[in-house]
Amino acid sequence: GGVGKTWTAREIISREKDSIHETLWLYVNNIYDSESLEEKIARQLSLFSIYEEWEDDDDGDDVEEEQSLEKLKSEISTKLEHLRSAAHKEKKLFLLVLDDVQDVQKIVQEVNNLLSPNGDNSFKVLITRGESDGKGTTLGMNKEIETDDTRVRVHEIETLSTDESLALLGEKIKKAVFDCPSFEKLSKAIVDMSKGIPTVLITIAKAINYLADKDSGVWSLESVLEEAAYHGETAINLLLGSWCDALPISAVSDCFWHSMQLI
Repeated sequence: GGVGKTWTAREIISREKDSIHETLWLYVNNIYDSESLEEKIARQLSLFSIYEEWEDDDDGDDVEEEQSLEKLKSEISTKLEHLRSAAHKEKKLFLLVLDDVQDVQKIVQEVNNLLSPNGDNSFKVLITRGESDGKGTTLGMNKEIETDDTRVRVHEIETLSTDESLALLGEKIKKAVFDCPSFEKLSKAIVDMSKGIPTVLITIAKAINYLADKDSGVWSLESVLEEAAYHGETAINLLLGSWCDALPISAVSDCFWHSMQLI
């Protein structure tokens, strides 16, 4: 894991935003049953009151539970169809993103059960696949997974090359810093440490930009660059530590939830 699948999905959405009417993003992770998937979708669509009412009723029997689930599923299907129809009228896409999926074939079937394909091409599903899908290897570029109603095209996501990593770093770091001669050694250390993972590069870039704007405690950008001349990785750890010390706890939690590679 950690090659930047989620980041790539966000980049795709950003670049294609003019052709997307609405996006529904679900972090799937270890979901293997339809009820859990429906629960996540219902929360995203603000349809969960039905299910919550049933959950709050400790005296409810199995029949009532089944009726509540069927009603919830029906409302989800109706809402998804409404979103697809609205996108079709605008000649745009309704995009459902399923992030970190373990079993692609099963999740596609579950989606089809909620919203059957109708051939208008206005509903697209973007799936990022987790590592523990039981297959052991990643499917190669342009190979396909066959399901009953849908053909899923699978693309392998590779880590960024050295040149691509430097380009992303240059895009995210202030130009005055990136063009500084003393930054060259640190940039090489950052690329090596990141192992081509976009979220790592972006997080480090944010820390550098913070230090470029103002000194942070004992460490300034100048002192970090000086340290990088001797120990690049140590300098990176210093600037990350300095940046994190200046952030509120909630911001640090959000940052590292998306950048677990740094922990």
